[in-house]
Amino acid sequence: MLPCLLGRACAQPAALPLNSAAARLGKCSFSPFAISDIRCIATHSPHLHIPSPPPREFEPDGSPKVYRLTQTTYNHKYDWQRWYLAPVGVFHTVYKGQFARDSPAHYAWLLQHNMIVASVPLLLFSLTVAFMITTFSLVGIRPKRFTLEWMLANKERERAENSNPMTRYLDRRRKERGSNWLPEKYLLTHPFLSVKSETPAADAAATE
Repeated sequence: MLPCLLGRACAQPAALPLNSAAARLGKCSFSPFAISDIRCIATHSPHLHIPSPPPREFEPDGSPKVYRLTQTTYNHKYDWQRWYLAPVGVFHTVYKGQFARDSPAHYAWLLQHNMIVASVPLLLFSLTVAFMITTFSLVGIRPKRFTLEWMLANKERERAENSNPMTRYLDRRRKERGSNWLPEKYLLTHPFLSVKSETPAADAAATE
C-alpha cells in the first residue's frame, strides 16, 4: 500500500471528490512495476520520488526545536565569508559559502588573505621544515672539511705544491679537479690506428 499512499500524496490535494483520479489510486496493485495514470513529477511513478519533509518540531513552550550542527564550529574573532558559484549538472549553478568559523583560528587568519598571498608563508614554512628535517640527522657529526686542522693541512699542501709547478696540478685527486674530459684520449692519433693499434711502445721508441 505504500506506493498507493505516495501516489495519493504526489498527485492532487486530498480534498477531491471520490470519483477523482487521485481517489482511484487506492485501487493500484502491489506489483512494483505498476505505474499509475496520474501525471506526477517528470511523469514517473509516484513512489520513485522523495516524500515531503516531516513537519516541524516544537518545544513544550511553543518555540521551534533546534538541533545542534554536526559540523564543528570555532569561536574566534574572524568572521569573514566567501560565496562562489558552483556548477550543478550542465545547466544550473548553486551558491556555496566558505565561513571563517568553520576553520581554526590560525587557518582563519591565513585564509582571510588572497590565496596567492597566503601561499608565500606556506611555501617558506614548508621549506624551513624540510631543511630542518634534512639537517637534524647531521647534528653532532664532525665535518671532515673546513675544520681548523683541514684548513692548516690544505695551506701546507698548497705551499708544497706551489714549490713544484708540475705537481701543482698533477698530484690533485680527480674528485678535487672535477670532470676532466680530454678529447685527445679518445680521438684517433693517426689514420693507421685500426691496423696498428697493437704496436708496442718499445718499437715506437726504437724507430725514433
